[in-house]
Amino acid sequence: MAARKKKEADPPRQLIELEASLGERAPGRLYVVRGEERYFRERALDLIRKRAEDEGWEVSSHIGNERHPDYNLSLLLGDLSGGSLFSAARCVIVRESAALLKKAGNADSAFVRAAKAFLGSTDSVGCLVIAADSIRADNALAKAAPESGGAVLTCRKLWDSPAPWKPDPRQTELVLWLVGRSRELKQPLTPEQAMFVAAATGNDLFALEAQLEKIAVSGGKALQEIVGWSTDGSPFKVAEDLVAGELQRAVGGIEQLFRGGFREKDGKRLVDHIGLSSILLSGILGQVRQSVAGSRAARVGVDPVEGAARAGWKMAPARRAEFTSRVQSRSSDEWCRMLEEVTELEQAARLGKQLDANDFCLLALRWKRKPARTGRG
Repeated sequence: MAARKKKEADPPRQLIELEASLGERAPGRLYVVRGEERYFRERALDLIRKRAEDEGWEVSSHIGNERHPDYNLSLLLGDLSGGSLFSAARCVIVRESAALLKKAGNADSAFVRAAKAFLGSTDSVGCLVIAADSIRADNALAKAAPESGGAVLTCRKLWDSPAPWKPDPRQTELVLWLVGRSRELKQPLTPEQAMFVAAATGNDLFALEAQLEKIAVSGGKALQEIVGWSTDGSPFKVAEDLVAGELQRAVGGIEQLFRGGFREKDGKRLVDHIGLSSILLSGILGQVRQSVAGSRAARVGVDPVEGAARAGWKMAPARRAEFTSRVQSRSSDEWCRMLEEVTELEQAARLGKQLDANDFCLLALRWKRKPARTGRG
């Protein structure tokens, strides 16, 4: 039986391991920092840069995107091939480096050739750090990094939804990171407070850190007063979260809508609760009816997207996989029950009942996504 591949550590743990390794020695020859979470990429670059400066190395920073005004390939290649003018070694940091790694036909690019020559040189010490949103794990430089005494760090986005086997929203990666970061910044949050801040701000680590700074200078104000809601407050996004069973996002969006309204296309802010309820109901009904059509089609072996299209529901290609996943997350009976519930709410509104945030929060609670059952293999 083949050995099970070791699970990759989450980004905060990778940064801890990087910092520990740098505390023991000078930086390795090559580091590859990849992944879409720029916050973690920048933290990794800062750790390597600081250690290089502590060693007395010269640090040069470059941009690998030719559309950037600071792009200068000649200067970058010169820094890789020439010795440092002011110290015994140089640390070369290259952000947005993905384009530089592409082959020129079947041959290595000029940058990759220079990087390989730098790694193979015994004339001087120093390190090369390449960073980008996306760098393939089988890239030649990525494979060379651990062998050169460096490392490959994967800086993905933190998960902001509970795992099926751990449905507690206080245990999401995003909330746990925010709790830990708040302690590092001497402004500790409870898991419940961190959950609120994350729901209000979204999965933007720079923005979340800015929220912690606001809390630190707030003078004891209530958390809800300091943070506010900056997530998308459109009724259509709230309807989407509600139908998808994303309880925390749906409830947060409902609160935002009924507290502050939303800005329409003409720039006017709609705050009338009757108008908001009508738009929100319309969005919910549309998405549930679409899902019912897709679910009924799936029961007879028809693709959910095709089934929805036959019922008059068209969707962009980019949304089809998401729609299919949403339809499959519930049984056909569940979708029909949801349609009955929201139809009853709509009828109550037509008979004169003034709906408020509580009516929609009750729907969100009833439609909360249930954790998937998992077996042990």
